[in-house]
Amino acid sequence: MDKHYQKFNNIHGGHNCEEELKKINLPKDMTGLTLLDIGCSEGFYCFEATKRGCTRVVGIDINAERIKIAKDMRNKSGYTNVYFFEADLYDIVKHISKFDIVLFLSVFHHLKYPVGALKILHELTKKLLIAEIEVSGTDNIRRDGHGFCYPPKNWVITAFKMAGWNNIEEMGIGKNGNRIIFCCVK
Repeated sequence: MDKHYQKFNNIHGGHNCEEELKKINLPKDMTGLTLLDIGCSEGFYCFEATKRGCTRVVGIDINAERIKIAKDMRNKSGYTNVYFFEADLYDIVKHISKFDIVLFLSVFHHLKYPVGALKILHELTKKLLIAEIEVSGTDNIRRDGHGFCYPPKNWVITAFKMAGWNNIEEMGIGKNGNRIIFCCVK
């Protein structure tokens, strides 16, 4: 595994955040809003949300090294409203409040209980969920060499609905042709 996941500033990871930012359609003006980034890695989207006016931003990731990098960058930048925690999605719901916007980018295939995770996201989101989910591209589950499973798009949409999401919009294609960006509005 690469030391870094995200590519921005002086971090040289494999995921070009500037390019992806154009695809996820993060609101330009986020004045007064709050944001939660689940699977925040080194914190690019958290810092971007702060630049766009968010009053409180929280990033969580299960990778301690990436959280350390995010905290170091926060400390160097002087952002006082960005918080990073090493945490698991399934544990956070009882420890944090709701957020106006929740980001859930390229995390779905890591989950043990994806429908349960989508229910947690529904509980944590006040207004908008932006989720990037890699799908199989067929009517069957696709497995890769790392043990990850990628479900069909129709299965993902059904899972969103089972979790309480009704207003689901497909916003576009992410990093490769099988990554779909979903926008779920409350």
